[in-house]
Amino acid sequence: MASLDKSGPVHSTQPDKGHCWVSSYRKVGNGYPQIWGPKADGTKARQYTHRVMWAHLNGPIPSDMVVMHTCDNRACCNPDHLELGTQADNIRDMMKKGRARTGKRMSLSEIGHIKALKAIGTPVAQIAQQMGRGLNTIRKAVRQAANLGQPDLFGFPA
Repeated sequence: MASLDKSGPVHSTQPDKGHCWVSSYRKVGNGYPQIWGPKADGTKARQYTHRVMWAHLNGPIPSDMVVMHTCDNRACCNPDHLELGTQADNIRDMMKKGRARTGKRMSLSEIGHIKALKAIGTPVAQIAQQMGRGLNTIRKAVRQAANLGQPDLFGFPA
């Protein structure tokens, strides 16, 4: 618990669930932090922090289930932001929130609009809600706009 910052971003779609508890443990390539923790069989191994938190509070995770983040923050360990589901549930959630790679592609004008909103300090969660897109989709668009050197609204390079 000492390695959790409990003042992370507020839940993107359900603000009444409070702030994300962001883990400071090292993230692996997929963006999920890991901790050396107990497995269901009593041994210890590297595990995702959100799964360790779930198991600590609720008991073993059934082998056919995954622990899903309702807040879409991979580093979050807030128990109120975690729920069990099947991998199919997780994929449906991803599709519904626009985080799927097969989802609707973002146009350059949408990316420019996102960049303009970020430039005036609009929070990513608010941009996502306004545009009907997932948080990670908006974050990726912000990075893409920065990396591509998209011109700003006045035609000047970024």
